[in-house]
Amino acid sequence: MTFTIPESANQYGFITSGMGAHTGRTIMFRDLYALLGVGSSESSLEDYRNSILTENVLLKPTESARNEAFRRLKQLYGLDQRITVFRSLRMLWDQAEITTTSTLEYASTLETACDGQLCCDPGR
Repeated sequence: MTFTIPESANQYGFITSGMGAHTGRTIMFRDLYALLGVGSSESSLEDYRNSILTENVLLKPTESARNEAFRRLKQLYGLDQRITVFRSLRMLWDQAEITTTSTLEYASTLETACDGQLCCDPGR
């Protein structure tokens, strides 16, 4: 079966290349949970980058591990309000009644959408 991504999907932050969570064998839910917990709905990609690399909110032991965590989280979830699916995840997170389980279920859906042949990219 061949699956073709329509060009119209580009405006929502998808591209047709890259390695996703299933291929890389990680979904990074704990890191995503920690990162969203310290950010806000106003957080930019640069804010998330600073939280991971400078503030070490993910408690990574080395600079290399922090850089890799940022790279992977950006690849998996976008971490950018300009990306429709990440903006939706962030909005769900910010709702007081949202539960950890339902947020992670949505995150799982998001990373699946961004996996393999689809990766989050705000430039598209």
